[in-house]
Amino acid sequence: ATPTDAGANADVTSTNGSLSILNVVGPDEFGVGFPRYSGVDDSFYVNSISKLALTFAAAAVRQLGLEEDFDDASMWDGVASRLVVLFDNATNTHPEYEGFPDGNRFFKGQIKQADVVLVGFPLDMQPPMPPDVRRADLELYSSPEVLFAGGPAMSSAMHAVAWLELDGDDAPSNAWLELGTVLDFQQPPFDVWTETADYDTHTADEGCFHFATGAGGFLQAMVYGYGGVRYRAGGVELSPQLPPGYEKLTLRGLHVNGTLVDVVYDGTDVAVSAQCSAMGPGG
Repeated sequence: ATPTDAGANADVTSTNGSLSILNVVGPDEFGVGFPRYSGVDDSFYVNSISKLALTFAAAAVRQLGLEEDFDDASMWDGVASRLVVLFDNATNTHPEYEGFPDGNRFFKGQIKQADVVLVGFPLDMQPPMPPDVRRADLELYSSPEVLFAGGPAMSSAMHAVAWLELDGDDAPSNAWLELGTVLDFQQPPFDVWTETADYDTHTADEGCFHFATGAGGFLQAMVYGYGGVRYRAGGVELSPQLPPGYEKLTLRGLHVNGTLVDVVYDGTDVAVSAQCSAMGPGG
């Protein structure tokens, strides 16, 4: 399937030269629209990831010299540039979608999990949004007034990554606080991860259920938050930070161009060493 095929399955409309994607539900499972499950329009996340898919695919076609096989690829960048990107100048934030929070009215206007914040990471949109906008989005969508307290662990993990991208005296402590919140989702006696912090509020959390998504969010907070790992077109970028009270951070087995590498950061220096081929002996 090509980006054109994917676009054919979305309800897209054009206004004054811009393109809107209609009737979608983004990562926020409470943003279902009104009437219920009618979807919302111009989700900031959905439009952003659509722009990313279109521009990446167009760049790949050019890089591989496949223009003759994808004769519509020249249009993909143009479509991406016309997609609506909502921004509220009054609050310096990105609305989750057009008319937010009206589409969350069934849930008292609250969001269930991280949505807008995900555009900074893991989408890693380039060029990055200004730090003051990133902070304003983070503060808004992680506030107790907006974020549902009974939501899943992944929100706090992504908030931790976002805080570690930002400067400011409060950023490290806020990141550590968010990471501590993630650990509330581990249940004794075997530290099994559950979808909700309160074991008794979610029937799927009973028994031996293991919510691997929550565990994955914690690992991402360590690798991409404190490790500062970013896979980008020019290579792998590292911007590590030590968690409070720790003297060393070690990341083992990062995949870099077919090789497994280890990264060790002691607060001053970063040491990178090749482990082996990611394909194994003889690979």
